[in-house]
Amino acid sequence: MIIISVLIIQWTQFYFNSHERFERLVNKDRIEEFMKVLRDRDWLIDEFDGELWNMVVEAVKVYEGGKMVFAFKDGMEVEWGM
Repeated sequence: MIIISVLIIQWTQFYFNSHERFERLVNKDRIEEFMKVLRDRDWLIDEFDGELWNMVVEAVKVYEGGKMVFAFKDGMEVEWGM
């Protein structure tokens, strides 16, 4: 019984460490892709850019009273009140 418990604990630690590593790699790839798009541009951003928007923003939630919450693809959320 102790051996099974130890194996379960080791497997759980391995799973979560692997999952965290995978998430870090995915986020790193997203950041590198975003930076490449910015570097490839010959101009400053002075108007809305749909490509950049889609790379960064996951969703925008709009509430009564004008409150909006921007959910970014990295998991961060920013609240904006009108």
